[in-house]
Amino acid sequence: MPEVQFVSGVIVALGLLLALARLTGLPPSAVVFAGGLASALLPVSLPPLRTNPEVVLGLLLPPLLYAGVVALSVDLLRHALVRGVLAGAALVIGITLTVALAAHVLLPGLDPVACLLLGVCAAIGDTRLPQETGQHRHLPRALTDAFAGQAVSARLIVVTLYMLARSAVGGSPPEVGAALLRLGIDVIGGGLLGLAVGLAVVALRRRIGPAVVEVAISIATPFLAAVLAEAVGVSVAVVIVVAALTISTRSVDRQTGQAISSPEARLVARHVWSEAEVMLSAALYFLVGRSLPEALAALSHYGGLHLGLAAAALLALVLALQFGLALLAMMMPWTPRMPGEDGRPAGALRVAAVAALSAHRSAIALALALAVPATTADGRPFPDRDLVLSLTGLLVVGSGLLQGTTLPALLGWARLGGAAEEVQEKDLAKSEAAAAQDQARAVTDPETAAAEGRQALIRLRSRDAIGDAALREADHALTLRAHAEKTGEPT
Repeated sequence: MPEVQFVSGVIVALGLLLALARLTGLPPSAVVFAGGLASALLPVSLPPLRTNPEVVLGLLLPPLLYAGVVALSVDLLRHALVRGVLAGAALVIGITLTVALAAHVLLPGLDPVACLLLGVCAAIGDTRLPQETGQHRHLPRALTDAFAGQAVSARLIVVTLYMLARSAVGGSPPEVGAALLRLGIDVIGGGLLGLAVGLAVVALRRRIGPAVVEVAISIATPFLAAVLAEAVGVSVAVVIVVAALTISTRSVDRQTGQAISSPEARLVARHVWSEAEVMLSAALYFLVGRSLPEALAALSHYGGLHLGLAAAALLALVLALQFGLALLAMMMPWTPRMPGEDGRPAGALRVAAVAALSAHRSAIALALALAVPATTADGRPFPDRDLVLSLTGLLVVGSGLLQGTTLPALLGWARLGGAAEEVQEKDLAKSEAAAAQDQARAVTDPETAAAEGRQALIRLRSRDAIGDAALREADHALTLRAHAEKTGEPT
């Protein structure tokens, strides 16, 4: 089969597999992975199974990093700084080191750099599982805000550590002093470059008109950030994440409520990045499923049972670390109490169990595993590449299956009060925004009236009266209404 037809077939397969997951209620990640695995076992002539690492790093990773951050508000990171961003950094570093050490014990003879790469891949979590399983309404906002903050720090630290370890393939692990110096350069230099990229994109989007051009600039942003990061020699992840946060922060003027984009562009871009994250994640699951049989065949000396048990042990270790840190965080005096369904604070053990099981291994880990080079810098084969890919694939898919099928029952047992809290916040946001918009609409144009509504939402979010979900939904309603009044189209 020609490669062009194969790529077209993969795109069609992804859509059908995602639809199948929705119809069956199974975790989408598991269904798409199974589809990729099945494609590798079909008795037909298909293109080679190997995925070019540079294609993964250059084309799949940048938009995936960007999509998960660009919708976050700066107020979320401010309010969840300790229990989200800082706790996420501690969790990532703890998982990386612990899994690397465990891999060295479970798989004797594994290259130290490969152990570090495996630890890095295992460390990055994803908190979209409650949304995928339809259980996110049961989670208190303080918990979901902490998840979002952890996701930001995980992207920054994991990808930066990964690139450091990847550069050492075929050699010795980086020394601590050199690694810290490299991380400092990446954080400071990448942060400044990301800020510059974000401000430049904001300035550009203020000056361009058609929505289709604005959306095109939005899509180009993570690739621009990645190219500049590579040219300067700093962390791609830091540049992309900082650029995304800068654009998110400046997308609405906090003083006037005016948006940098037209209503049409805001509506389209929001859906584009939401769908992009789903499709890119699905593509990675498919690629790993397709690559796994060949990788396992090259590891016959280990045995399938040995690898399966090793992946299960590493997953149990990751879940135990997540549970332990969540329980420790719940005992800290600055951690807000999570409400139960009866209005009283929920028990720390129940909240910690929900927090541990809600964060499964991320599709970004699959991108990192696929991007592990097959050869060293001097051209010698890197034999442990297949082992890193196989264990990461088993770990990520096993995490999605285990946690996706058990999370609904766990939330039923925990009886957290997130559903009522979400309804109250969304009602408050919609009523305050609509009141401000209606008051201004009598004396000004629709877009300025919508800006007044956004100012009301910003004030609510700034004092943590509402969360990002309520903010986005109310802002979406404002944008739709302003667009309808401007064009005369029904909402």
